[in-house]
Order: sequence, then structure tokens, then C-alpha cells
Amino acid sequence: MIAGNGSEPLVSAVVPAYNAGDHIEETLQSIAGQRIDFDTEIIVVDDGSTDDTRERVSAFGGARLIQQENAGPSAARNRGIQAARGPFVAFLDADDLWTPDKLATQMALFRAHPDLGLVFGDCRRFDSKGPLPVTFFAEAGLDREFWGDQVLVRDPYAKLFHINYVPTGSAVVRRRVLQASGGFDESMRQVEDLDLWFRIALRFPVGYTSHLCQLKRIRDQSLSSDDRIMDLAYEAVIGKQRRLFGEQIRRMGIPVGRRLAYKYCLMGDRCERSGHLDEARSWYWKGLRTRPSLRPAYYLLRTVWKRSHGRSE
Repeated sequence: MIAGNGSEPLVSAVVPAYNAGDHIEETLQSIAGQRIDFDTEIIVVDDGSTDDTRERVSAFGGARLIQQENAGPSAARNRGIQAARGPFVAFLDADDLWTPDKLATQMALFRAHPDLGLVFGDCRRFDSKGPLPVTFFAEAGLDREFWGDQVLVRDPYAKLFHINYVPTGSAVVRRRVLQASGGFDESMRQVEDLDLWFRIALRFPVGYTSHLCQLKRIRDQSLSSDDRIMDLAYEAVIGKQRRLFGEQIRRMGIPVGRRLAYKYCLMGDRCERSGHLDEARSWYWKGLRTRPSLRPAYYLLRTVWKRSHGRSE
């Protein structure tokens, strides 16, 4: 049910869109087709598209269209949050989909647990051939043992250093929680969701459902360059947490150094596989300095050996 005739929505669905004409109608239909007994509103923030995104949204009907010059997904989502009328805000990228019972399942959790600030669910990737066989939770080993409870995420802040367990398109957040947490950091265009989840998890209870909430479209991109950008963005987010909350992190006993060193080794592995030995060596060295151990030392020496023997792969 979509809000109309002046009724106030319970949930505001915020959709940032940039050149999303190919898929935006299917995305909007997945929101409008939710099996719910409460009102929602759809807010599409067009982030400076140069295709027919705006025309397709206008033709769809039932959605508010906000236009802005291209400023990135963080700015687009913040614009949608500012325009939202509902006390709950949900996010969905303009080429992804919601499952039909997504909102009903999550809002039932909010009703049963009124202290929750954020609720998210499972996600499955798909492409033109259909859905992948394994969901995000199953692939990452995110089960009851990991969460620590059948509804609550125990130690939600600490667990985010292990993995970003919140698929953005599955998240529903109280609007007051978003406002209190400062929204998305508009200086970030990658891993901006993790940055916000950290701030929320530090102050508010986080809940989850194992229900499949989001279908995430696999995009055709240069994965190698995208991975490098994501790695650097992840490093920046973790560095930001250490600067702002270093003392709290130490008191909590969160092994940030170990996690970062492991991530640096993964970055080095990726560079080494692509033949960029100098860059690989710099990541291994960074991992060794962050947390001395045999793994980065071994791989660092291996890149030195490869370079001295004229090997690039």
C-alpha cells in the first residue's frame, strides 16, 4: 500500500538513482508490491542522471522524485532522509529488488522490540540467468552462533570489524536514529554504508531476520579496479573508527590490528596475482607493521624473491 490522500506513511523507502533507466521500474514495483497493512512512501533521488531515469520514475507514478546534481549515493540518500515523512526509513539501490514480505517481516520485529534502532535481513545476488544458489548469510557463515541471539545482534559494533553484515538494501532504520547518527558521510562514495552502521551500532540495538529481504543485481564492472577502490575505502573507514573511538575499541578488546593486517594481506594477494609486485610488497609490509606475524612476512619475502628473479606473476 502506497501512502496517498494525505495519510502519513509508516516507512519511507529511499532510492538513490543514477542512470538507472534500465531497471528503475522493476525496483519501484518491488517496493509498491509489498504485502503490508500500513502506508509507505517511495522517494527517488535522481543523482544527476543523463538517461531517462527521471521520465521513467514520473511515468511509474506513486513515487516522489527529487533531483540533484551528481553528488554520489551518500548525498542522495541523505537528501531522501531529509524528505522522508515516515518514522522509519528503508533503502534500496535503483537496480536491486525487495522480496514481497520484506517490510512486513521487519516491521513486525520493530513492533515486538521497540528498542531496536536498525533491522536488516538476508540478501541474495542475481543476474540475467537468475539467482545465485547461496545467500549472503549462508556464504559468510552468518548464523545464530555468529549473531548470538535469535533477534538481536550481540556486540554489533565489534562484529562489524569482522564483516559488514548489513546489506544496505535490506536495512530499515528509525529516522530519529539516522538523524542522531549523522546520516551518510557525503565525502565517501564507497563503503559509506559501513561507516554509518558503525555509528549506529555503537549507540543503538541492532536486530536481524534470516528472512530473505533483498535481491542484489550483479553489475557488470571491472572487478579488479573496483576491489582496489573498495579496499582503500575500507581502510579509511576503519582508520576513522580508530581515530574517533580508539579508547572505546581498546576497552572492548576488539582486535582491530589483527583484522587490518589480514585485510592488508588480502590486498597484497590481489596485487600480486595481477602482477603488481611493488604494490603487493607495500601492502604486505603494511600488514607486517600493523601486526607482526609469519603470514605477511612470508609473502613479503616472496615478492622480493619474485622481483629479484625477474618474475611478475
